[in-house]
Amino acid sequence: PSLLAMALVERGLISLDTPVSKLLPDADIENPWRGDAPLRLVHLLEHTGGLPGSSFFESAQQGANLSPSNYLARMQGRLALRWPPGRHFSYANAGHTIAAHILEAVSENDFDTLVRTHVLVPLGMNRASFTTRRLPNAHHSRSFLKDGSPAPEWRMAVRPSGALMASIEEMARLALFLATEGSSVAEPPVSASALRRMRQGETSLPARHGYRYTYGLGMFGFIAADRIFWGHWGKTEGFLANLGVLPNRRSGFVLLSNTSNRRGMTAMRERLARHVVRNHPIPTPATVTGVAAQTDFAGLYMPFTHDMAIRGWIFALLQAAIVADDPSGLRIRPLLPLGGAAQLIPVSERFYRSGAFPIATHLFLEEDGRTVLFGDGQETYRKLDDVEAPLLRAGLLWSAFAVLASVLAAAFLVLIRLFSRTEGEVGGIILCFGAAGAGFLALLAFFAGFGIAGPLKGLVVLGEPGMPALLILLLSVLWPAAALAGAALLGIRWRRLPFYARGGGLLFAAAYLMIAVAMLWVDWLPLITWRA
Repeated sequence: PSLLAMALVERGLISLDTPVSKLLPDADIENPWRGDAPLRLVHLLEHTGGLPGSSFFESAQQGANLSPSNYLARMQGRLALRWPPGRHFSYANAGHTIAAHILEAVSENDFDTLVRTHVLVPLGMNRASFTTRRLPNAHHSRSFLKDGSPAPEWRMAVRPSGALMASIEEMARLALFLATEGSSVAEPPVSASALRRMRQGETSLPARHGYRYTYGLGMFGFIAADRIFWGHWGKTEGFLANLGVLPNRRSGFVLLSNTSNRRGMTAMRERLARHVVRNHPIPTPATVTGVAAQTDFAGLYMPFTHDMAIRGWIFALLQAAIVADDPSGLRIRPLLPLGGAAQLIPVSERFYRSGAFPIATHLFLEEDGRTVLFGDGQETYRKLDDVEAPLLRAGLLWSAFAVLASVLAAAFLVLIRLFSRTEGEVGGIILCFGAAGAGFLALLAFFAGFGIAGPLKGLVVLGEPGMPALLILLLSVLWPAAALAGAALLGIRWRRLPFYARGGGLLFAAAYLMIAVAMLWVDWLPLITWRA
């Protein structure tokens, strides 16, 4: 879609800065900031519009060759911006699919005809197409899951965002076109300046502050073999693809895999990149002498731009990071013991690099009076203030202790009752809190198994009212209900309870209340996976 958009821009049919509301006046996209920050076509293509990246509901929307207009019709009332357009990057397939519909509207032609006429045929990719139809086996590769079993076909609704079917030879033509900035094609669909614009993001906060490797128009910079390649990578059910080029060296690579083994794909990408750059000079790490690290940047940071908003709070906890002062600059490490620390060496007042990378990898900015950190690929972290940071730490420890302790106490009580018929005032409260803790842990376990970082098949399953989705909904209702029952029993039996039971019960009830409020805040109670 980005190449097609630039082709139509250069033909004078459209402008990247045109508001979406003017191009698609009937599109139901909620933008509370429309007066000061309208959503524009360029935001859709650079993934800076604030659209949700994906949802279980969207993943379950399938059909053979769904048009972009069909997709938008199915998502009516389900698309709301999460921040003012033009601030933060967050990958959103919806954006490119809506952009494809915009290009249809301004040219009065369907997406498939447009992309074939203006992009694929000029590049010599005559057999390539954006299709989700079943094709004869002789025309396409069979895909496999990580365990080697055949992968189901996923007829994605966001077809312009990832359904390109092409041979390795055709993809090589695309890579050569990008690497040579159009000189490999007799009649290039776009100019060399348009290709340079596609590599350069302009609308995000980091881009506006001089960071040159943000996501552009369908392309972004990534490091492989200690070099900065430009391209894209992605996945679908049972397939992985990676394209990277070095325009200044007129070289690059295409890597296609018919399995979902991402670790293997990463290793192959690194080896292939090293083969491509074997005769290139070794770059020197980005560095500037005489720049002191800013101690103001030290603190606790949490990411808030995760593409799937419904699971973003879990990733915020898993990827929360502590930035601390270091003699050589700064150090960054996970809040939870899930990985090692990395050194951040100052390159300028706000730019830092991790390790020996040839570019700055982290950028500290100010947004609405708060420090934000851009790093870890394209993720944005927000620094917690002096009140939020200790509360988060204490809340995590307190909640984890309450959940585990109540589960263990309930299990111990059940064992005692197997051999004794004694009853106590505390027993019912312990069993209620234990059931709440067990239900909460089961909810996290089921969600992790089906949706946190699982295959697309899991996303599709949870996007429909089936047994897994209904079970997760049931758990999201039962555990807080059990906690409320425990709190109610605590109040009813208050006068008859010993001092330790009153104090412990209050602490446990408060812990579950805190968890429930946090989950309500992010629409996790009840967790209905097929609604958004």
